Amino acid sequence: MKIKSVGRLPTPCTLDCRTFLWRGKTYCRGCLRTTDEVREWQTMEDEKRHEVWAKLADRAKKLRP
Repeated sequence: MKIKSVGRLPTPCTLDCRTFLWRGKTYCRGCLRTTDEVREWQTMEDEKRHEVWAKLADRAKKLRP
């Protein structure tokens, strides 16, 4: 996965910004963040960013075969 560094903790952005709907939430196809997580990333504290990163591996197992 390509990682673009922004601020203190690198963003999971892969520069493949297309969205899809799954179980009532909209996700980015490239990084698997929710649209809220993408929008809020710039102002998130590192603790919250770590929480988002921790969720991504689990999402990948569920959303990518």
